[in-house]
Amino acid sequence: RYIWNLKKNNFTNVKKIICTSEWMYNKVKLSKLFKDKEIKVIPLPIDQNFWKPVDKKLTKDFFNIKDNEKIIVYGADNFIKNKRKGFEIFIEAIKRLKNKNSFNFRVITFGETKSLSNYEYLKIENLGYINDEYTKKLIYSAADVTVIPSNIEAFGLVAQEATHCGSPCVVFNNTGLTSIIENKKNGYIANYNSTEDLTNGIIWCLEKMNNKNEIISNYVKIKFNTDKIIKSYLDFLSS
Repeated sequence: RYIWNLKKNNFTNVKKIICTSEWMYNKVKLSKLFKDKEIKVIPLPIDQNFWKPVDKKLTKDFFNIKDNEKIIVYGADNFIKNKRKGFEIFIEAIKRLKNKNSFNFRVITFGETKSLSNYEYLKIENLGYINDEYTKKLIYSAADVTVIPSNIEAFGLVAQEATHCGSPCVVFNNTGLTSIIENKKNGYIANYNSTEDLTNGIIWCLEKMNNKNEIISNYVKIKFNTDKIIKSYLDFLSS
């Protein structure tokens, strides 16, 4: 009760709240502290001049990827320890995909410094922690699908960056990621925490969104136009 009163007193002067996704907006509206504030959903902008597709053949050559290999990307900071990033359910989905034997695939992960040698049989190559954005852009551009199975996510910059680079994304419903991904337009929205539907989403993207990098990139460039987003921030804060 003491902490709640402390928050209440400190947040008295807060008049406006910006939420980056509909999921976050719905959470804020449930808050006794914030529900009566002026609230608006405005996504996070990214540099659209930088985040754009790189030629797929060039990127596959860079990572020594064979022409017939499908690339599945998963990236999150410290994803083994950070359970909300959904690494375990991702591994289960990859096992299902391997058992189906429908694709010659390879998995590229990044954001984790610990060894993933236990998963070598699943064709997982971990690139570790990457702090250079150009390498990330090459990874997303090489990806045939990017999987983001977070069970809690307020927005999701990985999805924002990946789709701008032309990679479809598979995400879970009931997360902030659904403000970025529209089902079967720039990715697939799987039933919440369903390994089976996550696998279905990966397969759907590999089959249906092949060679649609430019379409996906152009779609999100319009949806998340940087100039319009910045204007929305300025208009809301100055009103």
